[in-house]
Formats: sequence, C-alpha cells, structure tokens
Amino acid sequence: MENLFGWMTCTSYQADPHRTLENWKQMVDEMAEYGLNFLAIDFNSDGWYDKRTWGMDWPAQDPMLRLYRNPGCPNSDERTEHISQVLDYAVASGRTA
Repeated sequence: MENLFGWMTCTSYQADPHRTLENWKQMVDEMAEYGLNFLAIDFNSDGWYDKRTWGMDWPAQDPMLRLYRNPGCPNSDERTEHISQVLDYAVASGRTA
C-alpha cells in the first residue's frame, strides 16, 4: 500500500465558492509539483453555520434533500456541477480521489 500525501479541501467553506473547473484542475496539477497523490473534498459546509455557505454542496436528486442544498455553491446545481469531472481528472492524472 502506498503512502497517501495530499490535500483536503472543500467546495464552499473556507474556499472560493466560485472556483471553476479550470481552477480545480490547476490545483490537481499543482499537487504533482509537491509530490501529493491524494485529494479529499468535503461536500458539506455545515460544520460551522454561515448563512452564506450553509448546506449540501452537491446536486441532490431527492426533492426533500434539495431543500438543504447550498445555493451559493455552483456544484450544488446539476446545471453547473463540476466536481465529478475534477475527480475523474485527478484519477486520470494519477491521484487518488
């Protein structure tokens, strides 16, 4: 088993909520420069309540869960969801995601 060294980040809390797919890809590319091979992304921003970023940061399909989605996070809308592409890019680049 290889050692995992990487970054833990979030889609909204303490992160730019307007981060684009290209910004995320740049981060994955930068990981290689530092020898990092693991990317962990937290999709919940409710660890600390902030009315600007509270909620789930993914496009929930269940109508009851949509009530809890974070409207300030582009990834929480199925029209602008992009983290699945980031994860695919990370894995294709040799990172564990």
